[in-house]
Amino acid sequence: MDALNSLGILAGSSWGSGVNLYLTIAALGIAHRMSLITLPGNLTILDQYPVIVIILVLIFILLFLWFLKKMFRFMKAIFRPPNRRPQLEG
Repeated sequence: MDALNSLGILAGSSWGSGVNLYLTIAALGIAHRMSLITLPGNLTILDQYPVIVIILVLIFILLFLWFLKKMFRFMKAIFRPPNRRPQLEG
């Protein structure tokens, strides 16, 4: 139950700061692996299973690419070049 409380605090703080939850957990796992920070005992699962961090980074990259695709479509719809073909009357 203590791990669930820590995960809730982590999710709330990442949402409050405006950073993606996947990126926050992956950054904590990477920082712990590089011995920059020390995670509490119940979050050391990120160090025990590095595949979790890899999956989180991949999810973040996929979501970021999806966002770029949506932004490109939005910009293309707004800044569409005018139609230069003559209109056929008939």
